[in-house]
Amino acid sequence: MTSLNLAKFPRPRHLLLALALFTPLAAQALDPASEAPTRTGSGTESGVSGLFWKVEPPADAKEKFAPGYLIGTVHIADSSYYPLAKPIMDALDSTDVLLVELDEAEGDQTENMKLFSSFASLPKGQTIADLYSPSTVKKLEQAVESVGVPADSIRAQKPVYTVVTLSVLQAMREGLSPEYGIDLYLTNQARKRPEIRVKGLETFEGQMKLLDKLPADEKAVLGYLEEFYEAPEMYRDMGEAWKTGNGGALYQAAIAEPMRESPELEPFYKMLFFDRNESMTTGFKQCLSENLRCMLAVGAGHMVGPGGVADLLRKQGFRVNQVK
Repeated sequence: MTSLNLAKFPRPRHLLLALALFTPLAAQALDPASEAPTRTGSGTESGVSGLFWKVEPPADAKEKFAPGYLIGTVHIADSSYYPLAKPIMDALDSTDVLLVELDEAEGDQTENMKLFSSFASLPKGQTIADLYSPSTVKKLEQAVESVGVPADSIRAQKPVYTVVTLSVLQAMREGLSPEYGIDLYLTNQARKRPEIRVKGLETFEGQMKLLDKLPADEKAVLGYLEEFYEAPEMYRDMGEAWKTGNGGALYQAAIAEPMRESPELEPFYKMLFFDRNESMTTGFKQCLSENLRCMLAVGAGHMVGPGGVADLLRKQGFRVNQVK
């Protein structure tokens, strides 16, 4: 496994960079593409291995569960993430059900945009000037203007939603795009194969409700802004870790280190990652128990480290081996 220097990674004090990298909510709300570009890319000759595992049932439960696959995805990428390695595409060809966080075919995208606006808006008549100091308001306005967004457009919006969206725009300025997201690519490929069923484990509204629970006090907002300016380096370094299959580096940088530095945020990591990891694991096992070969494709932050899906399955007796 490639060794990365964790000192290179910015240390996010809060959660938004991890969300932008590993959760499709912001990407879908910003850019609900129904068909992503062709992924020929400039990956290595043998393809990009990413974070991919083969899962086999416990020795005493082979009749109860079919074998399956896990792939930890990123939702904002570029052509250098492609082509995906042959084992990944061969596994997709043999898959009966592709499990993803959000199935974009479910629900109306226009309605999702309205829902995003509804959750993101401050109560009628209220603006960020009513909630934060003039200096914090100015910093928010400067951040949005730095990516070409008029400051007026965010004055009646909750800063959490502003900075999540800005993080995606920042990534796009670096040449990344939600249209190159790994999960979107796999979903589109699966839809070209009539024998594969795509199933979403969560809903857009459900993810919005999670985002709405993030801290929004002035200290938190300043932390989000700090992350926003650190985002380009984070995107690059985490992207390289993903491409080389270095799940340990991703876990340390996105989850473990931030929790060590800001232990007061542990409940939010539990809500956004660890609780959902358990429900994703349950959904994956349920699929396998129906004698179906299933591939679980969810954000890489849900797969790696202690309490990740791969770890939870191992603890339940499944054999989970990373494919490089």
